[in-house]
Formats: sequence, C-alpha cells, structure tokens
Amino acid sequence: MSGGGVGQGAVYSPLPQSISDTDSTEEELNNIVHQNDNRKFVVTNKDTVDKHNGKKMGEYRPLGHDGEGEISINGLPNRDLVVSDEIPIIKPDGSLPRHLEPMSPLRKISFSLSILLCGLTIVVFLWLLPCDWATCPSVAQRSGARSWERTLQGLELKGGISVVAGVPGRGRNLVFLARGDVINAGQTDEDLRDFPASGGGLVSLIGSTGEVAWYIHFHRTPHAMDCSLIDVTGDGAEDCIVVGTGKLLVAVDPVPGNIVWYLHSHRNNNRNAIDLEFPIILPDLDGDGVRELVTVCSFNGTSERSATVSDRNNFIVISGKMGEIIGQAVRIASCTRIQGLSVDRSWSIVYTCQKADKEEVSTGIISMQELYANATRKQLNMSAYLQSPPLKQHQVLGVSSTVKKVNGRWLTLVNEGHCPTHCNVSVKVTDERHDNETVWNFQHDNTYGMVPAVLVFNSRSGASTLVEPVSGFVLKFWTWTSANSHLSSSMIKDNNTMSTVFSNPLFRYRLKRFVRNGKWAEMHIGKERFSRSVITPLKLNVRNGSSVQVDLHQLKERVVLYTFNATDNHIVNASLNDVTQLCSSHGPSETDQLCQPDLSYQQQSLLIADLDQDGSQELISYLTTYTTDNPEGSSHALDTSKWHLQSRVRVVQLEAELPKLYEAVARQ
Repeated sequence: MSGGGVGQGAVYSPLPQSISDTDSTEEELNNIVHQNDNRKFVVTNKDTVDKHNGKKMGEYRPLGHDGEGEISINGLPNRDLVVSDEIPIIKPDGSLPRHLEPMSPLRKISFSLSILLCGLTIVVFLWLLPCDWATCPSVAQRSGARSWERTLQGLELKGGISVVAGVPGRGRNLVFLARGDVINAGQTDEDLRDFPASGGGLVSLIGSTGEVAWYIHFHRTPHAMDCSLIDVTGDGAEDCIVVGTGKLLVAVDPVPGNIVWYLHSHRNNNRNAIDLEFPIILPDLDGDGVRELVTVCSFNGTSERSATVSDRNNFIVISGKMGEIIGQAVRIASCTRIQGLSVDRSWSIVYTCQKADKEEVSTGIISMQELYANATRKQLNMSAYLQSPPLKQHQVLGVSSTVKKVNGRWLTLVNEGHCPTHCNVSVKVTDERHDNETVWNFQHDNTYGMVPAVLVFNSRSGASTLVEPVSGFVLKFWTWTSANSHLSSSMIKDNNTMSTVFSNPLFRYRLKRFVRNGKWAEMHIGKERFSRSVITPLKLNVRNGSSVQVDLHQLKERVVLYTFNATDNHIVNASLNDVTQLCSSHGPSETDQLCQPDLSYQQQSLLIADLDQDGSQELISYLTTYTTDNPEGSSHALDTSKWHLQSRVRVVQLEAELPKLYEAVARQ
C-alpha cells in the first residue's frame, strides 16, 4: 500500500526487506526531507476525507498485519503503536466534532439519573440494609400471637415492667431495670462481665419474640423508671425517665435505646445535683414544645461525696427537651429533707418536709409561679400551665398493702413482718354486689405477696356458657422453704416432682372450682406446710483471699389466677418455680443482709398488657434466681462461685389459654 491519501499524511508503506538495519542513516534522512518538501499540510474538509477513505482527519488508526503497513511518524517506523492523536481537529464551520459537542437535554437527564442511582445505591447499602432487625420497620403484617420465655444470664431484673412503643409493624416492647451479680462481684473482673455488678442499666426485649432489642449500662445504679410520662424527642411516643443513685437522671428513647440527655447544668460546674427524687411532670413552661420536670435534690462538690440527709431541700426545674437545670435551685431552708412530691389541680407542688430534729414532719406547698420566679428571676405566664389538663405522674405502689378493684370485686393484700423468717401474707376478696361478702380468704406464713395485677378480658374467651366477660386478679407469692442442701432423698424427689408438674410448659393448672352455694372455702397453696426457714451457710471466696459467709435460701415462686364472671369463680395455680436466693451479711440484724434476688426488687414483677395490640391480654412476669451445674449435696455447691445468676422473662397468651382452663374445670 502507498502512502495513502491526504488525510493520512504521516502513513507510509513498510520499507522493502532488502534494506537492512546497516543501511546508511543518511540515505533515510534524505528521503524524508525530499518527501516532506513535496507535501502540504492543509485542513481538509470532512466530506472529502469521507469520500476517499471514510476516515476522519486527525485520527491515526493502526493498520492490520494482513498486508497493511505499519504506522510511521515522519517517515520513521513507529514501533510504539500510537493509536490516535489527542489534538482535536476543528471543522471548517468552526464547530467541534460530534463527540465533543454539548449533551442534548435527554442525555443530560439520563446522566443525572445515573448519578442519582449510584447515590441511592450507596445510601441503601450504608443505612438501610445494615439496620438491626430489632429496630427496623416492618411490613404491616401481624404474626400470630404466641407465648415465649427468655433467659438472661448474669443479671437481676428489678422494679416494674415498662411497656413501650416498638418498631412499626412489630408490636410493643418491654423495658426492665437490671443489675449484675453483686454476690460474686469480687471474684471476677468487671471488664469480663457481660453486665457488671457495679452500677446497673436497662434491658429491652421485643414483645413478640423475646429477643433482646438493646441494653444500656450505667456507672450508677438505677432504682426507678417510668416510660409513660413525657415525650422528650417529639416523635409522638413517650420516652423513659430513669432515676438512680448519685446524680443519675437520664432520658432514654426506648425504640433504638439511645440516651437523649443526662441531667446537667451550665451555670455551676463545681457541684452536682445528687440524691434525686423521681421528678413530677409539669406543662411546657419555656415554650419549646416539651413538658418540664421538677424534683428535689442535694448538692455536693466535684469530688462527689456521699449526699447528706440534712441538705436534700433544693427544688430544681429541668428542661424536658434538653435535660438542663433551668435557672438556679430554690432552697427551702425550713426543711432538712423534702420528699413525696405531688401536684394539685392549680399546679402547686405539695411535698413532705422533715425538720432538723428528724421527728417533726409537715406538709409544704409552693406555687408554680413562685418556684419559676425564684429559679429564673422571670415572671411565668400563668396561661402556660393553668389551661393545661392534668398530667400523668409517676406512681409509687405500696408494698405492705395493696387494694385493687375490678367489676365489683375488691382484693386486699396485706404483708406483715420481715421475710424470710418472720413474715406472713393475707389475701381477701369481697363482692360489693352481695353486701361485701368475702368470697376468698387466704393466709400463709413465711410467704410474701407481690403487687397483684388486674385481669379484664374484652371477649368471652370462646366459652358460650359465659354470660359476661371474665375478670379477675393475678397474684404472685414467694414462700420460703427448707434451704438445707443435704435434704433427704424423699424430700428432693417430692420437690423435683412438684417443680416438673408446675413449671413446664408455661401454663399448667391445678384447679378449684367454687359455686355460690354458701360458705366459701379457704385456699391453701399446695399441700405443704412450711415452718421456719432453714438457712444453709455458703462460703464466698473474695479476690483478696478472705471469705465471707453467704446464706442460701430456697423458696417457691407461685403465680395464682383468681378469675370470675357472673356465675363462676376459679382459682388457678398458673405456675410454680424454684428460686434460690443468696444473702451476704453486713451486720447483726436481718435488715443488714444484701440479698440477690432482692425481695423489694421483685414486688412489681407482674403485669397484664396487650403487647401485639390485637385486643387480647398477655400475662408478663419475670423471676430471678441462682442456678448451679453441680449435683445436690456436692461440696462444690457450697461455694458461691459455682452459682450463676439468671433472670427469666415469661409471656403467656391468657385468652388463648382460657378455653383450656374451662375444659379442665368441666372435666372435674
């Protein structure tokens, strides 16, 4: 092939093979000069180029090896195989080549959409797909309600059960206060514990499955929580207010488990508010759209010394949105200790004032306007709170006695004495529709009754014979039994048999049916009568080599359902479980014992709620116990390090079980 057309001015045929590498370079250069003198460099019209060879001027294309020449530059062989010229060629009309022309609107739209698609892909993979199942929204699809049980190792649940909003489409969740193993705290580094003994925290379970949604650790021990009072995040769902030892006052968003704020102050960083009373909820006073809180506290320096009783006389107003103390504290000098906060209809704060002599106790009152003016040096607009409807406040349930009412039946539960050795419980149910007749009476020694729950079914539970829905009460009892680890074989056999009968599956029944035919029988829990509890001493080996005596208590935890309608009454032993309690002594009296599980922490371990929001009722309960893998009577069982703390949460679909209940009664 010859040198080609004008548009290929630098392309030449390969040299004849007769010319060797040893030929004179001078001859080659003379030929190049001669050829370049006869060549003119012109700008060629694109149509002319296309007419001759169909190629654009300015493009150099490698020739194939099948009879085509090699690409040369200025007549010299180009063995680097240059593919194209990067210099654009301007057309005669001054326009650019097509591939350099501005994009059309359609191409711009397509290009923009492709970029958006790439960005959307990044967002999906970074924020949507990694979402935790427990906190991800779900398709609006309700799964069938079912019962479940969840075991949590190494922690003790305490206090009331809080039902909170869950992820949309997954029902509601449960939140519990918790603390770690305090009996064996000195034997293991806290860094190695899943839930350290020092301090405490919160644990949330998914209401439909029992899976752990989240948990939070605090360096201080929380002792009270309420998740039904205030929405601090503005998302339409109430958040949890948690109060604990020291300066612990915190707001938690219960869906993702995020801490919204801690109590703090920007005015004085040299002292901290400690020994806090659970706050009461006030209307929005500062206009930020979130209700405020007010509480009483003590103050100490940055060294965080233990709070003294003599100075818990300071009112503080707290921003519900930020957790910051509004203004300054208002001190009531006439009191040494203030507690028992409440509000009246005019939004005045009522409190109990203890005088310096610690004997005289009086009731004090301070108006909202006076408190706000003394704290902020500003006058409060009365319309900001006088027009507000009454707000729900935190309830402190009585532990020594409890009175409940449902559908004309009154339940009175009274605890007396100090457990485990000198206590008893009495329960009475009366019917106000029949001149307050006593329909159930129960008493037992060495037994403590927890705060009962009220049971009201909206349906007739599938029983056609019933003329009205079923109502009733759910009660839980702790009964201390013999704790001697060297029990005789017969006693061990009887206890194991009883535990098997009652604890598995979740809902077992032993029934007594009462008909309105005169005198009502007294119910005894089981057939056993227990005398004074026998305490087994254990040995606690602490890390410094010394030992502390720990007492082991064995007890039975029993859940009892008392249900009734217009014609029938039933008493149902719903469950029976063994509980092992360890107590270490810190003084000569029984009140100086540190026990786990602590009786005071278990008093609100029952709740009736609708978790899946389908109108049915679920029974929610928890228990805490120590377990051991060592056989009964083994010497290792007397070492507390062989005992492991665990808590069990149980949810039972009550209405699904009621038909089985009445069938069992009918067979009897």
